[in-house]
Amino acid sequence: MDKSTGPLTFAASFPRDAQFASTMGDLASKLAQTTGCADHACQEIRAAVGAAFEAALAAGGSADIELALKAAGDGFVTAVTCGGRPYLALTHPRSA
Repeated sequence: MDKSTGPLTFAASFPRDAQFASTMGDLASKLAQTTGCADHACQEIRAAVGAAFEAALAAGGSADIELALKAAGDGFVTAVTCGGRPYLALTHPRSA
């Protein structure tokens, strides 16, 4: 698959249900791969997003869990928040 070099911004909200932790991680990993991140970075992103989702669940509350992804220039930024509180902020290079 050709790697995209253009900018990408993506955001999604997930309900507070543990079954969505892997979905969120898989989505972030796939978009990272599509925009040119190395395989090891994609695996790290998947694991970190899943862990952040679980941490947000454990903290309680009723707000949805938010995923924000941005690829621009040489970086891929991954953020997970819930109720305005950050649970993850990662930046990886976009090079295979």
